[in-house]
Amino acid sequence: MKIEKIASRGVLFTFAELLEKYGCRTSVYVIVCPDCYYFCDSYLGVSYVEKMQQYLETEYGAKQYVVFNSHYDWDHIWGNAAFQNGYIVSSSLTRIAIEKRGPEQLRENAAGFAKEEIVIVLPNITFSERLVFEKDGVEFFHSPGHTADSSSCYDRVDRVLFVGDNVEEPLHYENSDDLGDYTRTLNHYLELDASWTVASHGGIISNNFVKTTLEFVETALINKMNGGKTTGNMSGSSNLTYSGTISGYDIESSGSSKVRSK
Repeated sequence: MKIEKIASRGVLFTFAELLEKYGCRTSVYVIVCPDCYYFCDSYLGVSYVEKMQQYLETEYGAKQYVVFNSHYDWDHIWGNAAFQNGYIVSSSLTRIAIEKRGPEQLRENAAGFAKEEIVIVLPNITFSERLVFEKDGVEFFHSPGHTADSSSCYDRVDRVLFVGDNVEEPLHYENSDDLGDYTRTLNHYLELDASWTVASHGGIISNNFVKTTLEFVETALINKMNGGKTTGNMSGSSNLTYSGTISGYDIESSGSSKVRSK
C-alpha cells in the first residue's frame, strides 16, 4: 500500500493487487475533514479498509466515515462492509446495479482476489444527479461514461476531482453504450478545471490526459454515428432540491436524493 498526501486534506492510497492480471494499480482517495473521512471507493475488502483506517486515525484521529461508490464494479465496492454502521453513498443507478450484478461479479472474481469472506453491502444514501455535503465542501455527481451509473467526487476546497474509472491509465476501458453521455461528462471535467484529478486506475492524471480520453471517445462516437447508430441524450440537471442534515452534515442535492435506513 502506497500512501501520498494530496493538496491540503487529501490522502491517496494505491494498491497493486490488480497489476498482474489487469496491468493497473488501484487508488482509493480520502478527503480528511474536521469531523469526517470521505472515502472514494472501498476497494477489495474490509482488511484493506482497516489498513487505511488505521493510518488515518493514527494521523488525524477518530472521525465519522462516509464512503462513496463511484460505480458498481467489484474492485470498487467489496470493502463496503467496513462501513455498515456509517454512510455509503452512490447514485441510485449504482445501488441498483450492485444489487443486480454484485453476486455475479463476486462469484467470478472471488477466487483470484478475495482475501476474506466478502459480503455485498449496498449503499444506504442515494442520489439521482447530485449530492453535496455543504459543511465540508464535498460534492458527488452522476457522470456516466465508463458505465451508465458512474459518478464522480469533487472536493470544492482543494479543487480535487475523483473520476473513478471514467479516465484510466495506462489503458482506456469503456463499458457504456452511450458515448454522447461520455463526451459530456469529460467536457464537464475540463470545465471544472480541477487543480488535481485522481483516477481509480492511474492515480494523479493531467488535464491533458482527460483531453486525450475525450478525443478518443469523440472519435469512437463519430465512427458509431457513421455506422448508422445513434446515442442517447444525458438528461438535464433537475431543478428539484433536497435539503437536510445527517449527523450535523448539511446536504443539498438536485434530483431525487434520499436517505435509506441502515
